[in-house]
Amino acid sequence: MIRPVKQSKLMTKPRYSMAPEFVAVKAEPRSRSPSPAPGEVRGCNILHTQDEDEIYGHSVALLLKQFSAKTKRKLRIQIHDLIAKAQKHAFEKQFGVPYDGKK
Repeated sequence: MIRPVKQSKLMTKPRYSMAPEFVAVKAEPRSRSPSPAPGEVRGCNILHTQDEDEIYGHSVALLLKQFSAKTKRKLRIQIHDLIAKAQKHAFEKQFGVPYDGKK
């Protein structure tokens, strides 16, 4: 005899949470390490160097924390698309041919 299968409460939960789309997050700015003294040479360690691109990337990461997981995924895809377009444009400018080989 086959017994009917009961659905657990876990299986009946909605797939998406009802989390708010935007949540304010308090964050403290990262402090920059002091400039080296004249004549002092610092090692080339990426953990201790911060250029303006790294600082900008950190600020974008802080902004992303304010959004839901679904919105974060969309924003990350859009950011990567913009970077890919810029890379293709740089390739075309450098080599004079379209990146995908089309004219």
